[in-house]
Amino acid sequence: MGKAVIGIISYLPDDEKIRKHRFTKLANLLYQCNYIFNNLPIMIISQNWKEEEFKKISKPNIKGFFYDKLGIVGARNKLREHFLNSEYNYLIMLDDDVSLTGGPIQGIEYLRQLNLYKDGFWEFNLTLLKLFAISKSLFEKESFDENINPENGEGFEDRIFVSKLRAKYPNLKHQFNVNGLKQSSISTKDSDSTWYKNQDIKKMREKTLKMIDELNTKFIDI
Repeated sequence: MGKAVIGIISYLPDDEKIRKHRFTKLANLLYQCNYIFNNLPIMIISQNWKEEEFKKISKPNIKGFFYDKLGIVGARNKLREHFLNSEYNYLIMLDDDVSLTGGPIQGIEYLRQLNLYKDGFWEFNLTLLKLFAISKSLFEKESFDENINPENGEGFEDRIFVSKLRAKYPNLKHQFNVNGLKQSSISTKDSDSTWYKNQDIKKMREKTLKMIDELNTKFIDI
């Protein structure tokens, strides 16, 4: 059985009210992860964190990598870098604003399905990078495009990354679901988002769809 690790990127803004809200959401997510996945190892790209804050959520299975603000794509690629330099075979990705529903039985089933294949990427219930998993051997070949920065309105990096994998590696795509295991995120409706409220979401979606069309054309099986 391959070894899996959960990977989360986190940024705590300077505004104290929003900072407290984001910290609480992440602390709840870590509790849910430990309950559902039986204290599976967790990596956190911890941006703009204070030492005393991390001590509040610190556990033997949780490891933080501390940085100033990297940006979304920079943080995702840092997570990739630490995963590739780790002992783990699979990375389970989660955003820091996600909430999970389920229990240990669902966690066991999720990992069982993950271990049915040694290589590839796993889309959970048609979501993007929420309970999404990727093997080390595939992640060695692909990274997040630094030229697609959602904070600059250049598109949604998660949709483009997953679409690139779908186009380039159709035979390594695995879709699965687990009864009773759910994830939820308020995403663009998050009033305490650190960046969504500054973006023209409609234009970002249009740019994203255009890039996905280009990817599908480039890698189409002729």
